[in-house]
Amino acid sequence: MNFPVSQPEPSLSLNLINQLPGMFYRYSFQYAHGFTFVSNGCRVLTGYTEHDFLFDKKINYSNIIYQADKIHLSERYRAEKGKKFELNEEYRIVCRDGNMKWVREIAKGVYNEKGELKYIEGYIEDIETDRNESHALNSLTAYQKAVDTAAIVSIADIKGRIIYANDLFCEISKFTRDELIGKNHRIINSGTHSKEFFKDLWDTISAGKIWNGEIQNKAKDGSYYWVDTTVSPIFNNKNKVVQYLSIRRLITERKQLEQEKEKLNSDLTHRYNELMQFNYIVSHNLRAPVANMIGLARMLSEDGEIQEGNAKALVDYISKSVLTLDVVIKDLSQILSARSPIHEKIEEVVLPDIIKSVEDNLENQIVGSGTRFVIDINKNAAVFKSIKSYIQSIFYNLISNAIKYRNDATNPIIVIKAKKINKHLLITFTDNGIGMDLDKVGGHLFGLYKKFNFDKEGRGLGLHMTKTQVESLGGTINVFSREGLGTTFVIKFPV
Repeated sequence: MNFPVSQPEPSLSLNLINQLPGMFYRYSFQYAHGFTFVSNGCRVLTGYTEHDFLFDKKINYSNIIYQADKIHLSERYRAEKGKKFELNEEYRIVCRDGNMKWVREIAKGVYNEKGELKYIEGYIEDIETDRNESHALNSLTAYQKAVDTAAIVSIADIKGRIIYANDLFCEISKFTRDELIGKNHRIINSGTHSKEFFKDLWDTISAGKIWNGEIQNKAKDGSYYWVDTTVSPIFNNKNKVVQYLSIRRLITERKQLEQEKEKLNSDLTHRYNELMQFNYIVSHNLRAPVANMIGLARMLSEDGEIQEGNAKALVDYISKSVLTLDVVIKDLSQILSARSPIHEKIEEVVLPDIIKSVEDNLENQIVGSGTRFVIDINKNAAVFKSIKSYIQSIFYNLISNAIKYRNDATNPIIVIKAKKINKHLLITFTDNGIGMDLDKVGGHLFGLYKKFNFDKEGRGLGLHMTKTQVESLGGTINVFSREGLGTTFVIKFPV
């Protein structure tokens, strides 16, 4: 059955309803279009007119309810079946202009004498602002709780007297809140910082600016703690500073680590200076006397009166010993220099140029052995910044070793690959040489003066130097090898 729809005649109550914000309505399930009355508040609320809801068949209020909320409301309606109808729900609607807003609907069923539902009367109001304010308030409350939990917070008046101290301030300082309130922050002054330090702080915040710095404070029990502090002025509506908000983050552990690091750096610098002094002694104070001894031994060996018997044997022995001592001193000087890269120059390294330079230096060995190179260098690894002399030495030692320990049954093939992974350079040297049993020599491979093949010339210094230089660059070197099949060295260092 269709009931005639007409807005009630103007009356005091109707005028009042139309003046109130929100949308009043009467809804009948017996009327095909649903609404039999809608107040003109619907225009502000939804963007639609009373005529749209009452007479336009294309417009139905249920269609402007946000889809996800419509499902919830349908369940709510089903839950109310068999009971007196009452509704108090918040949901979203999509207005005529496409914007979404939150509304609250309060409705109640009107029944006849038989208890049959005649119609529903209700009121729908805009709660978008309320929800936003509520969310903002909840967010602010949550933020305050988070700050109070994680940070030491205090508020001081314009004279610097504490008027608020959170629980963490009391916990860390060991003072009670009553002991802090009304006091100046000097109550936790450790005496670590100068008067000029705090003058800068006060000059900054008094000028309406934010101050940030690290402060060491002293707790009531005499213990010390460090805080990363931010002090921000609080202004009134006349833009005048009236209070100061301090937020502090505990950094005692970090400061302790920094102090330990500084001490370690100081110790390392001291040891480095001692090492450099020793290097200087080896390079200059020892080399000069040894050079004199070599010269003297040479003169004695050339002396015509000392050419026979025990005298000549003694001179030959002295010459050989002095020359051996000279080699040891040179090696020691070279090793000490490799362990001291602080003064080495960081410069651009072009890997293809490094390989070409090494090939030129080892030309006789390469040609004589028939060595062939396979080079695979990614573009992103071809140029980088490092200590060029170290890179040159590393390539020289590994390439010369690959040629020296070649398999005589075949021509040497040396495969060099390089690529950049994240911020590290990965370089591999693979040969088809005689290889080695790492189970036997692996633990001593990079040792000083370690030789494992006495058929080849060498002093056992090259691999030790290579490892030392790689580690000085902050890198690592690993080796994989099998007897008769060859060896692969894998180098990785930051660039």
